[in-house]
Amino acid sequence: MDQSTLSRISELRAYFDEHINVGRCVIKADFPHLFALDLLMFAALNRSACLLRGFCDLLESRNFVCAAPLIRLQLDNCLRVMASSMVTDPHKFSRSVLEGTPIRQMTDRKGRNFTDQYLVKTLAADHPWIEDVYSATSSYIHLSERHMANAIRPQPGGEGIVTLKVTAQDFELDPAIYENAVDVFQKLTDILLSFVGQWANQKDVAGRAFASYPRLTSDTS
Repeated sequence: MDQSTLSRISELRAYFDEHINVGRCVIKADFPHLFALDLLMFAALNRSACLLRGFCDLLESRNFVCAAPLIRLQLDNCLRVMASSMVTDPHKFSRSVLEGTPIRQMTDRKGRNFTDQYLVKTLAADHPWIEDVYSATSSYIHLSERHMANAIRPQPGGEGIVTLKVTAQDFELDPAIYENAVDVFQKLTDILLSFVGQWANQKDVAGRAFASYPRLTSDTS
């Protein structure tokens, strides 16, 4: 892996600190109170931080087959957090998630189910590239042509002769593939952090609007 790609991965690792900063903003808003939506936001932040570290580790070890699905999972973070802003009562929504209700079984303000297709289309209204990312990364979830291409390579000039592999590393890939993956993961992380940051900014107003909801006292130690 070339130095340029390694530098991009290192830059992405630095985003871990942004997760901490945004999390602190959520805690400080209407301190020392917490709402159910705070719990959902922290679940997304924590999951994102875990995905970020795993994604970087896997790319550095040239394991794109495992890294690519993590882009899809980060997109899932964005879609689910966005869904919380599309309901009448985001705290009730968050409690339902906490109780184990699948988000796809819930509906928005107009009664539309939160299917992946609907959420992707909604997010793509502001980020048109999302639909291509969803399609491309979903193909890494189920065994597909992507995995066949990673295990089978035609021999140059050898008609009908192929190389087959069973290893934990990629064939030599164009560095642009890795760098594009890093760019996409970073853009998705930006979207997620923006959603959580928006909630932090709105929390004081939301606190008054949802004053009837019991607040959870946060740890002040």
